[in-house]
Amino acid sequence: MKSSDFIDLSNVELLNIDEPKKKKKIFEIKTIIIILIMVLILLFGIGLFWFLSYAKEITKEEKLENKIVELGTDLDKNVNNYVKDEKCKLNLENVDKNKIGKYKYYINCKKKNYYGYIEVKDTTKPIVTTKVVNITKNNEFKIEQFIMNTYDLSEVKYMYDDNFDINNYNKSNGLYLIPIHVIDSSKNRTNVVGILMVSNLTAERYISASKLESTTYNATLTITDKIGINNTNYYVNAIRMYNYTFNGNEEYNKVKQEYQNTNKINNVEGKAVFDDELNNIKIVKILNKQELDLLNGSFPYTYSEISSLYYKLGYGVIIEDSK
Repeated sequence: MKSSDFIDLSNVELLNIDEPKKKKKIFEIKTIIIILIMVLILLFGIGLFWFLSYAKEITKEEKLENKIVELGTDLDKNVNNYVKDEKCKLNLENVDKNKIGKYKYYINCKKKNYYGYIEVKDTTKPIVTTKVVNITKNNEFKIEQFIMNTYDLSEVKYMYDDNFDINNYNKSNGLYLIPIHVIDSSKNRTNVVGILMVSNLTAERYISASKLESTTYNATLTITDKIGINNTNYYVNAIRMYNYTFNGNEEYNKVKQEYQNTNKINNVEGKAVFDDELNNIKIVKILNKQELDLLNGSFPYTYSEISSLYYKLGYGVIIEDSK
């Protein structure tokens, strides 16, 4: 290249080229959209918070105190016994009175709602009646044989004392009192006594004849004769029970001490069962034929004649199975 062809660029002015206006406008639109979205999110959050707070205020429930009811008893359906407002409706649909547990109940009112809990508990001891079990020597027996009836709303189990040895009670003829514990699923316990009669001849059933008698003690006395009958309806053995229920524990404790010193109560000798909770003493003894003859001069032998005799003497008579 020739020197004459050289171009001087020192005085040439450079042009400053701006971004296209279209690109700038898009950026501005995006910015506005983002701001609008943020505003909408903020407004939605505020609205949701206000709505939830308002809804919570409308549906707010006030808690009532818990109630406890006994298993199997009828539920109280009077709403005024829960809240003092006749315009309320009580909802007990979730409560099962026949099953132990804790249940929620509701009360719907015009301006306010309520809720609470009903706890169904079992605090009632089993109700148990026992009967005489009659076996021959060295024969076996089971604990369930002593139970005539058991009433409880839950399952029960029968237990001997921990130190009870069944093999010690069937070696010799005689009368034995067997302590039995009846325990339900809530661990409510009733203590009863089974009567075991070991004899040469066994009864298929017992005529149980009971009558109230007067006593010098401040107590109620019931005398019960249990007459064993064999499979041909003839007398084989007999037991008498003196059941004293004292009106207070002072005389009960006095008579209890009397028995512990003399093995007798009111000159009656026998095996004793003491119930400190009920102030009750039961004396049980074997009756021989001579003692039975004192009832009418000559005690009969057949089932029908024995039953008739006790009816005539004013006794209430029932029949108990011995098996």
